[in-house]
Amino acid sequence: MAQTGVRLALILACATQLSLWLCSGARADEPPTDPSPAYRLLVSEALSEFEAGRFAESRALFLRAHALSPSARTLRGLGLASFELREYPMALTYLEQALASEVNPLEGELRTQTSALLERAHTFVGRYHLTLEPEDASLRVDGVPTEPTPRLVLDIGSHVLEAEAEGHEPLTRMVRVMGGEEGPLRIRLVRERGPLAQPTPLAAPGSSEPVSTSLAPAASSRADDESGRKLYKNPWLWTGVAVAVVAAGTVAGVLATRGDERELESPTLTGNTPSGAVISALAARR
Repeated sequence: MAQTGVRLALILACATQLSLWLCSGARADEPPTDPSPAYRLLVSEALSEFEAGRFAESRALFLRAHALSPSARTLRGLGLASFELREYPMALTYLEQALASEVNPLEGELRTQTSALLERAHTFVGRYHLTLEPEDASLRVDGVPTEPTPRLVLDIGSHVLEAEAEGHEPLTRMVRVMGGEEGPLRIRLVRERGPLAQPTPLAAPGSSEPVSTSLAPAASSRADDESGRKLYKNPWLWTGVAVAVVAAGTVAGVLATRGDERELESPTLTGNTPSGAVISALAARR
């Protein structure tokens, strides 16, 4: 509540001082020539709207007055209205320009109050020294194209910064402003990754024919040779071969034995075999 009261007092004091200068008679700090009646009317209406709390309308009227007769005083009015609209980056710009203007410059209490309001506006923004790489990159803040000047002023809250440049990958960055920040902000774009370049064939000395620089076949041959030598010297390989040979011989012997047994058991005698054949078969078995 106390801060709100101080703020209102400051705004009203600034508005009162501005109103006195614009609407009163001749003063020591008044311009050499009186403003035009149209200018005075616009300023009077702007001040009435400001006191009624219609700050957008007040700023619109101050803009028209500034177009007729630009000065530190109209810039100050624009800064006051923008501050009350909570458009703090814009208020900060207008107030800085008002303090720097040499046309009907702000002096005395008017300058002191404007400087105090400017300091208060600083607490509601984030101020950054922007560095873009490359320098010709374009910048958008919250989707709105922004001139990429070294100074970037952002309102309290979250903001999306988007940077683009030809031949570079676009970059999106989130910036959150709490209020009162001031420091560097660097946005560096990375070059796009193009297709891999093919190596240029080399020519043999004294020849116009290119020489292949591919090492894949030679490397493959060496790998095959080394693999063959390692396989040849592997004792487990030969052990396996010996076991396989012995096993094969054993199986062959078993099969031959079984064949002999089948031969010894034949011929088979049945009840229909003639007696002479039976005797011959029995004699053969002996």
